[in-house]
Amino acid sequence: MALLAPVALLVHLWSYTPALCQIWIEPDHQVNDPNGPDGLAGTAAADDPNTLTFKTQFEPWIAAHPLELGVVFGAWNDFSHGEDLRSDGFGASNLATSDPPPWTHDLVVDMGLSSDRWSDAQADPGCAIGGNRMFYQSGIDWTGGTPFGVYFARSATGFGVAGWEVGFISGGEDSFDAPKVTAGRSADPLRMNRVYLVWAARDLFGRHSIMLSQDPNSGESWASGTGRQFYTLSDPTLPTYIKPAPVGDVGPGGEFYVAWFRKPGGFAVAAADIVFNGSYIPFPANWPGDPPVFFGPQTIVQGFDTIEAGHTDERTNFRDALASWPDIAVDTSGCQFTGNIYVVYVEETTGLSPNLVKVLVARPNPPGAPIWSPPVVVNHDVPAHSLQWMAAIDVDRKGRVGIMWHDTRESEPEVTVNQPFDVFFAFSLDGGATWSKNIRVSGDSSRPQRLIGSREHKVGEYNGMASSRESFNPMWMDLRRWSGNAADEAGDIFTTRIDVTAWADFDNDCDVDLTGDYTVFEACYSGDGNPFPPGCGNADFDADGDVDGADFLIFQKLLTGDGNCLCGGGASEEPFSDHARQTWYTRTDVRACLRNYCVSHVLPLP
Repeated sequence: MALLAPVALLVHLWSYTPALCQIWIEPDHQVNDPNGPDGLAGTAAADDPNTLTFKTQFEPWIAAHPLELGVVFGAWNDFSHGEDLRSDGFGASNLATSDPPPWTHDLVVDMGLSSDRWSDAQADPGCAIGGNRMFYQSGIDWTGGTPFGVYFARSATGFGVAGWEVGFISGGEDSFDAPKVTAGRSADPLRMNRVYLVWAARDLFGRHSIMLSQDPNSGESWASGTGRQFYTLSDPTLPTYIKPAPVGDVGPGGEFYVAWFRKPGGFAVAAADIVFNGSYIPFPANWPGDPPVFFGPQTIVQGFDTIEAGHTDERTNFRDALASWPDIAVDTSGCQFTGNIYVVYVEETTGLSPNLVKVLVARPNPPGAPIWSPPVVVNHDVPAHSLQWMAAIDVDRKGRVGIMWHDTRESEPEVTVNQPFDVFFAFSLDGGATWSKNIRVSGDSSRPQRLIGSREHKVGEYNGMASSRESFNPMWMDLRRWSGNAADEAGDIFTTRIDVTAWADFDNDCDVDLTGDYTVFEACYSGDGNPFPPGCGNADFDADGDVDGADFLIFQKLLTGDGNCLCGGGASEEPFSDHARQTWYTRTDVRACLRNYCVSHVLPLP
């Protein structure tokens, strides 16, 4: 049996800590083992500043268990054995834990189901956890410096070296990029074993395509090597366009959607597109005899300025040009915005202007392609000198949307090269229409500036974020442990947990009504610029330190009326019922109530 080059298969169980304010952020912590993926101190693979053996880790991906609160699973590129023998991180759950708990680090072995053997190195990892409790991992197998094939691994336990099955997948392409595995989160027996693989391929003639393979039996066809199905999602009439880094997600009814980046030329070309495709019924009744019907490809962003060849690249100190790859998430909460499709990307501006973290929202429109709303800017409160890159997105089980990204706003304005960077986060309670204040979640800045000599850091092309119930789990590449010495490699994997608790159902009875919830909001109302009373953080929906008219507009959107149990609120019909449906009111009535309250308490009017 061949050993998968040290992989840190990481699963983490967070204790559930109730949040007492609007947003609670766990202290961030390092995930990768300082002793390297084998956990052995003093070896060549060790990544320990105390012994001056720095190693590089980057491009993390993370998945959250859909059924077990707090269990998450991570994977990343690991240079513990050198860049020529890069490997992936893998991990496993550890139920006896503190908060934050330790991460486990286990190796994964090839169980011999494939006649192929591991090549020199592995890269571009992805991971997922299905509604069947299976753990999945994917990546690229490298030979002689060329990404030679896609691999897939699965385990029922998610930890240890036993029980992992590995298969190698090839659709006849010459090289591959960024394969990502996606699993359905539903516990429905008809859908819980479905799993999908998407990747970017290039053939011997330089033609690029986005590929999909899917399996209804937990990846059995990939592990066994029989019955594999392949589909091309990209436009075959544009074969020379560069198409890297596809990402996919599963909808509440089993729909499958994919987004990717596309450029009509080399990466030096500034303008690029975001393209989208998918199927509302990926597994028709007679599949695989009847293939899925795809509604695309559909260009959802056209000709935007990317960050690969502009001022972002010039003002950073990174070996690889930073990427504008998109990320995707679908709301499967069953709440008001269930079915919403979200795609996030970063657009560059000019000069010393900040980049724009943008998100698009779509509603399914079967049998046609989804209908997209114009993009909304998420980083609306950034200083002019800051840069942003590598955004990731997910939706929690109450339909709240979270986005993370790297950001240099904490650096001094006069520093325009090698700027220190942090991780920031924002959330939306109304289906992506409005976004909270941008919130720093990294506990310390990453400082790419070398003390002596020259060092270009490898930060990769993406970060990852997952969510479970009311928590978001961002994972990122971090430089805080770097010595500053140009001779030392740098880069660790860090993570945290973010609990978003802003919730208009203040009395926790599953509706947002005039009697229980409005009275709490009214008592918390402080007016623009005035700090809210103690215990009222949940009413500060836009996270700006007060409870004012802007928060009331959001509260209005979330009104459902008494007894109308909608996870996120926001019933569209008026009037609303209250008092066991004996009283009816409208949003105008609620606004009048608040204005009367403000007059009587000498507060600014909403």
